[in-house]
Amino acid sequence: MRPDEATAVSAALAQLPADKKTGKAWNPTPEFSDYDPCADLSAVVVTVVDATRSSPDQALMFHRGAFVGTATAVAYPFTELEVPASTDDLVVLTYRSRQSCDACDDGTLTTVGFQWQGDHVQMLDPPRSRWTHRRDPPHPAEPSPTRR
Repeated sequence: MRPDEATAVSAALAQLPADKKTGKAWNPTPEFSDYDPCADLSAVVVTVVDATRSSPDQALMFHRGAFVGTATAVAYPFTELEVPASTDDLVVLTYRSRQSCDACDDGTLTTVGFQWQGDHVQMLDPPRSRWTHRRDPPHPAEPSPTRR
C-alpha cells in the first residue's frame, strides 16, 4: 500500500536535517502539493516551522509515493509548485530571486522542470547563466541529495 500525503511527507522529513540557514525543522504542512502516490513524479513544497514570508522552502520529490530526494541541495524562499504545468512524470517549480527586499514579491521568476527518467529525477532546461546572487536558485551543478 502506498502512503498518503501526510505519511509520505513525515517519512521524507525524518530523513532531512534542519534547514542550514535558520536551524529550524521543516514544517510537515505543505505550502504547495501535487502529491500522487501513483505518479512517476510528484512534489510537496514545505517551509520551516514558525516561517516568515521569506523563510526557505524545500521541494520534496516522490516517485510513486516514495521519497527520492529534494529538488535542490539548498532551500530557497518563494519556491512555488506550478501544479497546472506539472504532469504524471514532470514537476514544474518556480523560484523567485533578486527581490528588492527579503519579503518582497518583485524580482525575477525562474521556472525549472524536473522529470522522472527511469530511476532518477532529472532537471530539465536549466538556466543558461550561473546563478550567483545569494537569493538565486541553485545551478544544476549543485546536486540535490536525490536517492536512487
